[in-house]
Amino acid sequence: MLGVVVSNLENQHEDVYGKSFALYGEREMREFIEPFAIRFERNDLDPPKVFTGKRCLDAGCGNGRGAIFMMSHGAAAVDCVDISETNIESTARNLKNFGFPKFTTHLSTLEGLPFPDETFDFVWCNGVIMHAAQPDACLVELVRVLKRGSQCWLYIYGTGGLYWWMVRRFRELLAEVSPATSLAALQLMRYPARYVAEYMDDWKVPYLRTYSIEDLGGRLRELGFENVTPLSYGVDYDTSHRRNIYPEDRPWVGDGDLRYLLTKVREPVGHVKRLSSSEFGSEPRFASVIDRRFGHYFSELSASLVGAPMIALTACGHIQKELREIMSRSGRFDIDAVEAAVERVVTLVRLVVGASVS
Repeated sequence: MLGVVVSNLENQHEDVYGKSFALYGEREMREFIEPFAIRFERNDLDPPKVFTGKRCLDAGCGNGRGAIFMMSHGAAAVDCVDISETNIESTARNLKNFGFPKFTTHLSTLEGLPFPDETFDFVWCNGVIMHAAQPDACLVELVRVLKRGSQCWLYIYGTGGLYWWMVRRFRELLAEVSPATSLAALQLMRYPARYVAEYMDDWKVPYLRTYSIEDLGGRLRELGFENVTPLSYGVDYDTSHRRNIYPEDRPWVGDGDLRYLLTKVREPVGHVKRLSSSEFGSEPRFASVIDRRFGHYFSELSASLVGAPMIALTACGHIQKELREIMSRSGRFDIDAVEAAVERVVTLVRLVVGASVS
């Protein structure tokens, strides 16, 4: 295991990711992994063909679900890298519990991976780059350690859409609540592990960026990849899936989840389109209808919840859970149901805050 000194805000990942991912038992892990199988199937991808016999890298391994998915479909060995010591421990425990002994763990940032050039037959990086201090440097490192002609699974948040619009508001409402307090409160409210991890990811990660299809696609081409069109389909709540199945939903889902199965065909050719490390990533693009429909509700919440952090946590958790459940339904996005859910929460907050004042 490689020791590393962290000099940026990623040292907060221990509270945000390490402690929340450690809550997953075997049943929760199986549920956590299942969406990968659905995404591969719906995009006509064959996991054994992709992974069998390959030395793989799980870059930003979390609690090891990507490594387990790859090993379950024939990977010869997996190197697991994460910045959180707790995640490294969780990954090792979960891989052993699932019966996969051929793995190695490394405590490291992605900006400086501890491997020679062209080490891996496959690189897996799922939902990590946008949380790193230097996202472009991480992407360059992934390319460096991947063999030419080999593949990379990459997932990065796409810009726009109601979900990320609301997450920004949640982060503002909860800005003064520490990650440790947030984690304890969510457990006290008896949220399942998957919701605890999702909320901590969205609310308390120090870097949260989204990227446009154009910005990310241009950079991937520069770095020597082909197949830079995002995968079209996924589980029902994936915004990329909704964007392609129901084009009318695009104002509500933005650019969608940016998932790729890329192939490295040549060496990098330039640095014109580097991924931004600014606060938001690409320039934010939210449809004006989102603010028109939901802005006044969150303005009221912002005014009502000053000095009431636990009520704010409860309200944000309630809204996000309702939103996720509505997004998980088949059929077009039911925006009326979302608005009704938000309105109910605002009404309840009025009652609770009014009672506490009186």
